[in-house]
Amino acid sequence: MFSKKIDSASSNMIARYRLRLPVFAAAGLLTLQLTHADIITMKSGERYQGPLITEDASTVTIEYNLTPKIKDKKVLNKADIKEHVRQSAAMIEMEERGLAKILPTPDLLSAADYEAIIQDRLRTFTAKHPGTPEATEVEKIIATLGEEKARVQKGEVKMEGRCWTPKLPSETPTTSKPSVCGSR
Repeated sequence: MFSKKIDSASSNMIARYRLRLPVFAAAGLLTLQLTHADIITMKSGERYQGPLITEDASTVTIEYNLTPKIKDKKVLNKADIKEHVRQSAAMIEMEERGLAKILPTPDLLSAADYEAIIQDRLRTFTAKHPGTPEATEVEKIIATLGEEKARVQKGEVKMEGRCWTPKLPSETPTTSKPSVCGSR
């Protein structure tokens, strides 16, 4: 009787595992598809994004999302293509993580906030995709954030895209203008 309970529990666990396996497999396939996505812009203005299925001398077959849940395949004549951008894994990750939109930074960030953005969001990307054009672009963002962080560490405050040096009420007012802080 005791062995029947164990066998029953084991078979239930195996059945649950079998139900989850296709979900994990589908998630893996989706990840593979995203790493090879291309963007094709037609001369008519239509735009297709997805992995290339086939390509020959005169046509390209691309799989794209007709709707968010329905995929379709389309054969496109190369003569009708205005632009074909072959996306790399670095391009896709940069877009998904919104790294190009980090600048301009929000107002009133602390030096610790700048450091968290640099280390957690940007350095992890450059370590994963060294030598890519996207990593070079992210390094420029890191340099800008480093400059802003240094100014904040000196006591300046970023407000409305400008760095300000806070003045105590006892200090005399100055007519100098604030300097631009980072890129806007």
